[in-house]
Amino acid sequence: MKTTSLILLMLPFITTLAQRNVITISSQLKEVTVFLSGVQVERQANITLPEGNCLVVATGLPADILPQTIQVSGKGDFTILSVTKTSNFLVEQPKTKEILALEDSIQRLKDMLAEKNNQLYVYNQEEAFLMTNKELGGQQNGVNVAALKEATDYFRNRLMDIKNRQLSISKQVSELQKRIARFESQLNEKNSKKSNPTSEILISVWASKSTPAVFNIKYISSLASWYPSYDVKVKDINQPVQLVYKANIQQRTGEDWNGIKMTISTANPFEVATKPVFKPWYLSYYQPTAYNYERDMYRKSKSNIDQAPMLTKTEASPADDLPMANRSYELIQQQTNLTTVEFVISKPYDILSNGQTVAVEMSASELAAQYEYFAYPKANLSAFLLAKVTGWESLNMLPGEMFLFFENTFVGKSEYTGVAVSDTLDFSLGQDKGISIKREKIKEFSSRKIIGLNQHQSIGFKISVRNNKNIPVVLNLFEQLPISTNKDIEIERIEMSNAQINDANGLVYWKFQLKPGESRELKFVYTVKYPKDKTIILE
Repeated sequence: MKTTSLILLMLPFITTLAQRNVITISSQLKEVTVFLSGVQVERQANITLPEGNCLVVATGLPADILPQTIQVSGKGDFTILSVTKTSNFLVEQPKTKEILALEDSIQRLKDMLAEKNNQLYVYNQEEAFLMTNKELGGQQNGVNVAALKEATDYFRNRLMDIKNRQLSISKQVSELQKRIARFESQLNEKNSKKSNPTSEILISVWASKSTPAVFNIKYISSLASWYPSYDVKVKDINQPVQLVYKANIQQRTGEDWNGIKMTISTANPFEVATKPVFKPWYLSYYQPTAYNYERDMYRKSKSNIDQAPMLTKTEASPADDLPMANRSYELIQQQTNLTTVEFVISKPYDILSNGQTVAVEMSASELAAQYEYFAYPKANLSAFLLAKVTGWESLNMLPGEMFLFFENTFVGKSEYTGVAVSDTLDFSLGQDKGISIKREKIKEFSSRKIIGLNQHQSIGFKISVRNNKNIPVVLNLFEQLPISTNKDIEIERIEMSNAQINDANGLVYWKFQLKPGESRELKFVYTVKYPKDKTIILE
């Protein structure tokens, strides 16, 4: 038993000795695929492998790499034996360009501050020298008036110049100290958010002879994400809708993405990929049982063990099963989801590792649209422009905010919920002052009469609309009739100007076209009859 334990303890040392060569590589960032949550990073390194077994160590990688997502492939006459991941708490990730720039700015400001302090010191010493030697002549000898005047003028002018320079330099010193404090606060914030430890990927390889090799390394980090937004632009109602689909990306992977190839994916690798399993649902009578603390703690601990993720520890495979370098040794098989979409970004973007959001344009489309105006004068005397857009289904849009622009002016924002019940998508483009609307009471229909046991209250409005634009428009105009909830309350329609009426909800609706400069008047009159001893608020 002791012999077996000794052999097991020596296995790691035997494995280490078997690796005759250890080569440390610094890989270059080549491509990223940003998911809704997480990012797949692809890196590349070129080295020359020696003959025999070798351990290649890729250093300086993010600390949060998910071991199950690591993929390593290579090009060259060699074999990849195994791939593992370790953490290195002694080596920090390289400083970002933003942090380096802040440190450089702070150092330059400190140099300027030291120079100003030196100048201030010299003027202070000169002032002290003047004050020490301000007495003229000696106790026995007097000074003539001319010499005294000349000395006094010199002393006054020079001391005034020194004091002014001291004041100016002191202000500059104070301002430099404030700027240094601001830069240091910013630097402390950036450093506090920077992940200190790093990861290393250990790649065990074998080569029959010394050979050049190219390693491609892929892994997923959780420190990046994106969310969608849309710019909806309409120049005028004779033009199609321009829809710009944007990805708002942020990342804190510890490495800036400067002009690299980037792909945006609608997938989320952290979602559950396993389909639900059907289990029978058995019913029985409820029988309370006594609580057993020890049994409950045992079940919880066993459940945690069973559900804990397995850390991958890759051992060398038999020689027959070893993949060659031109095949990928994957720790996990990735499943292609046919419901996701990828956008390959052709323009170079710089996305710093500072968590700030960068909007990346994924696609720009022109969509056919019909434009109509909607107005509800009882609530608002403005006409609202609505674009009824078709052809949007192929854009693979996700729920997100929409920023609306009409006639090159931002008019507000809306939201696309991702739920559409028809092939037409409606965008509200805000108010258009080119359509004027008035809603006025008609005096002769603003009366109240008592006939028998009932009151008869008449209400009437005149609605005037005018198209002040130089193009024809379609206007949908709405009004509202009250709905009786009591058999003693009756509503009688007097004049509706040929409106369509929904009896269920009281909606009164007109739809018509207005030519440029055309006006139209509509009348909306009704009477309410109710018992004379009751009160109803109709306005």
